[in-house]
Amino acid sequence: MATTGPSQVWSWGMIRLKATERGVFYHLYMIIDMYSRYVVGWHVATGEDSMLAREVIDDAIARNGVRPGFLPVDRGSLMTSKPVRGDERLIADSVHDCFDRKVGQRP
Repeated sequence: MATTGPSQVWSWGMIRLKATERGVFYHLYMIIDMYSRYVVGWHVATGEDSMLAREVIDDAIARNGVRPGFLPVDRGSLMTSKPVRGDERLIADSVHDCFDRKVGQRP
């Protein structure tokens, strides 16, 4: 997927980070602008939470003053949850289904 400017395509996801204590993990929620590769939103939490994922998206939009033209989502439980997909304004304006994982990932 080619972009010609910032905020056309954002990619997002959640990554588990292992803590120094055995069995403890943190969850990094991160949104990246695919054109500039600038991190436009992030949050570290102690668990996976769909409401928090939605807040991270809303915060990134508010901080940057713009909605992305395209925000790919996959079929993961976090990305298909009601809080993330339930707002018709966000879906209509910027979130599009993208089941080809290559779109949101770059080598």
